[in-house]
Order: sequence, then C-alpha cells, then structure tokens
Amino acid sequence: MAPQINALRSGAEIVVACPGRLLDLMRQGYVDLSHVEVLVLDEGDRMFDMGFLPDVRRIVAAVPARRQTLLFSATMPADIRGLADELGFCTRTAALAMGPSASTTLPDRRSPAGFVVGAGVGAPCAPSGPPKP
Repeated sequence: MAPQINALRSGAEIVVACPGRLLDLMRQGYVDLSHVEVLVLDEGDRMFDMGFLPDVRRIVAAVPARRQTLLFSATMPADIRGLADELGFCTRTAALAMGPSASTTLPDRRSPAGFVVGAGVGAPCAPSGPPKP
C-alpha cells in the first residue's frame, strides 16, 4: 500500500479504488472526499451482489451533496434501481447495448449489455436532448 499512499501524498486529481481500499485509506487519513466533484461507481450490480452496499453508502456519505454521480452497471435489476433511488441519484438512465442488435442480452443476465445512471445530487437532472442554442 506504500506506493498508493505516496501517490496520494503527492496529490491526485483522480482516485480509482475498490470500496474497501478507499474506506481503509479514508480511515487512515490519506483520502479526504469532501471536495469530490464527480463520483463514479462502476460495476454497480457486481458491488451489490458481492455485499459492498454498506461500503458504498459510507463513501457516498463522505462526498459533498452537490456533485455529479455516475453509476455504471451491466444490468439494471430492481435492486440496482432501488439503490440509485435510495442514494438520491437522479434516475435518468441510458441503456447501452453491444452486439448485433439492441435486444442482445448477455447469457447470464436479464438485461441489455450496459446501463448508465447519471445523477446530480443536490441539483436537478440535466435536461435531455441536445443543448439549446
């Protein structure tokens, strides 16, 4: 963990970490999330399946209320939608499909190949569609 700590001490604009490691670094005083502007949660469905939800809740509680949050998930079952609602994410969802058609599903999944839930906690969702001139 020493190389990670040294990198954090020299300053970091972007930190990529699994929830447990990030919480360890926070507890040790090496990471302060109070100025985070963008929080990205990847593999939302996998984190939920693997029991990381309590860790994710602690991380979300440590970042400012006014931030942009992106939740990426290969599937969007009801429990992941519930997580997005529970954590106060705006549930403006974009489904991304890979393969020959938008209806392609992964063999072990119930949904298309990917979803993105965009959020602006503490701020209204951005309007959909192209920017107005």
